Amino acid sequence: MPISDTYFVHTLLQATQPGQDALQWASKESEGFRTELNGVQLDLDSVPTRGGPRLYLTLTREQQRVYVEEPPNTGFVLEGYQSEAQRELAGLLRELFCAVAEQCAERERLCGTSPVREALFRMALFGEASEELVPIPSFQPKRV
Repeated sequence: MPISDTYFVHTLLQATQPGQDALQWASKESEGFRTELNGVQLDLDSVPTRGGPRLYLTLTREQQRVYVEEPPNTGFVLEGYQSEAQRELAGLLRELFCAVAEQCAERERLCGTSPVREALFRMALFGEASEELVPIPSFQPKRV
């Protein structure tokens, strides 16, 4: 039986919850996050569209790439999705994004500073970023 997008995102959400073995995500320069799980790179991004931002989860391994995207909300005032399955997937992706953002914010709070913030401050003040302190990942968001 194939693994559904909903099941996969739900499992990631559970793995990201606070705890000893929580899946650790890192902030990217763009409004997004990255982690690696069993040799598969996972990117969670919020991409602006005409209808508002949509969440995209990208799974990458070597040349293979798969996207799980938030279904479009067709409602104007209230949420509107074509099916209950789409509503559930959209809700899980938003919950995952919030959990990951909270995890990264908590880690930055405990460390005292954001690695991206530190790198940009150093670049602005001294003309160069410290590679030892902060590796800045290169990333090109998928445009919709």
